[in-house]
This record gives sequence, C-alpha cells and structure tokens, in this order.
Amino acid sequence: FFFLLPFFKRSMVCALGIEGSANKVGVGIVRDGEVLSNVRKTYVTPPGEGFQPRDTAQHHRRNIVGLVVEALKQAQLQPGDIDCVCFTKGPGMGAPLAVCAVVARTLSLLWNRPLVGVNHCIGHIEMGRLVTKAQNPTVLYVSGGNTQVIAYSMNKYRIFGETIDIAVGNCLDRFARLLKIPNDPSPGYNIEQEAKRGQVFIELPYVVKGMDVSFSGLLSKIEKEAPKLIEKGVCTGADLCYSLQETLFAMLVEITGVYSFSQKRRKTERKHTCATLCLCLLQSVRWPTATRRKCSLSVAWGVSGFSLSLFL
Repeated sequence: FFFLLPFFKRSMVCALGIEGSANKVGVGIVRDGEVLSNVRKTYVTPPGEGFQPRDTAQHHRRNIVGLVVEALKQAQLQPGDIDCVCFTKGPGMGAPLAVCAVVARTLSLLWNRPLVGVNHCIGHIEMGRLVTKAQNPTVLYVSGGNTQVIAYSMNKYRIFGETIDIAVGNCLDRFARLLKIPNDPSPGYNIEQEAKRGQVFIELPYVVKGMDVSFSGLLSKIEKEAPKLIEKGVCTGADLCYSLQETLFAMLVEITGVYSFSQKRRKTERKHTCATLCLCLLQSVRWPTATRRKCSLSVAWGVSGFSLSLFL
C-alpha cells in the first residue's frame, strides 16, 4: 500500500489561477482545496480618481509574469507540478481581462496543460464555500459592478434579488472620490476607517423593494448635500462615511435575510443559513462590524481576495 502513496498524493489536482478583472491582478495555486500561494498587485490611482481600463491593463501587463514566478516559488512547485491553468473569463473590465487571458493561454501552451475559463462571479462564490465550509449558502455577492442575492437551485446558481441600478461598490467608490478619500489600499477600507470616527448619523434614502435594492438615489442625495453639510458644520466627512456605510449595509443585510429566513422556514432540515459577502473591487482588509442587525462575522482569505461570512 505504501508504495502507492506518492501516486495518490500526485493525483490531487493542482491548479494555477489568474485573476485580473479589475484593478487587482492575482495569481493563486490551489491543490486539493488547499491554498498553496496567493500573490497579487493592486493598481492604485490618486485620491479623487478612478482606474481606467487601458491604464489598468498596462499595470497588469507589467506585473503578471512576476506574480506567476512568485506564486510558484511561494508554493514550492515547478511548472510540471501544475495540472491545469485557470483564468477569469468575465465579467469584468475588457482590457485587463484580455491581458490575463493571453498569459493564461501562453502558459497552457508552454506547459501543455488544460486551459479552464472561470466565471468571475461563480469563482468568488465557490472560493467562499471552500474557505468558510458553508453548506448550501445564500450568497450576497457584492462588488464594483454587482450586487446580487444568489443561491444554488435546480443545478444552477440563480439570482433572487439584485440592485436595480448601480452596484454597492460603485456607490462607495464614487462617494470616496467625492470626499477625495485615498484609494490605497482601497476606498472601501478607508471609508470604514473614517466611519469609526463618525458620531452623527445623517438620514439617507433607504430603498428596498422586495428583495431588490436601489443605490442611485442615495448616491445622488449624498453627492448633492455632502458639500453643503460639511461647509455648514452640520457633520464631518467621517459622519457621512458612517451614515453611508450603515445605510448601505443595513439594506444588504435586509434583502439577504428575507431570502435566508424564507428558505429556512421551507427547509427545516437545514442546519444554518450563511450569507457570503464576496468582494471583487472592494478588496479591503477588514469589514465594518456595525450593522443594524445582530450578526456574527468571520473573515477568511481566499485565492484572489477574501470572503466575509455573515451568519444570520
């Protein structure tokens, strides 16, 4: 039996994955569910500015080869140890995605390994399931371009609620540019730090329609009123960060809880319901613990970012 152990050990699939759908480019190596390496670089723009596709693609082009080399070194592997090469095929920003796709195809040909295209959204969801060990989770998928309540039903991931206009990440990013909040390490993280110093809560539009949410009116309101409120001394920038954060996250928790608890009533055999917040563009290191509902938070790092589990 023991002479077969090396074969069984080698038979575990070892995958190298490349992710670069936005301003972060990352290379990770996973073997049999274990993350062996997870290296990444972030394109950071000056305060008050967003990142353009062309500039982001140039950043990825400069760094991606070095990241592949670093990932292999960190995992203590050689190219021959890799069983397949995976890459994000979308959704995301076209130019950065193209850079990663070209590199992934090149490695696949050089190493004679299968090439696997991965849906960005499903990749984040599965990463959350792997790291948190959640069974049959209700997923709140949020990023700069997505805000959706997702669950697995009838052999597919299905959307049960979503934003009807802009994504929550887009709302936070545009608010950060309004107040000239730095983009390093990310706008979401810096908004959180400012929110910790907030003392005054400013009422903002709270729009939940069934299991859908709307953020555009809230953003328009705060863009219009923020300069006046700060100038008159009614509140500070930290107060606005606190107010925006509380309002946005309360809306997200509400729409996720509606589906979670309805499913829990229908399926009493489920042990618990888990909402996994998978962040793409909001690659912050910590997540605010202040919400309008009692909840338990746990953070777990993944291959190209992290997921945050909210057990309702």
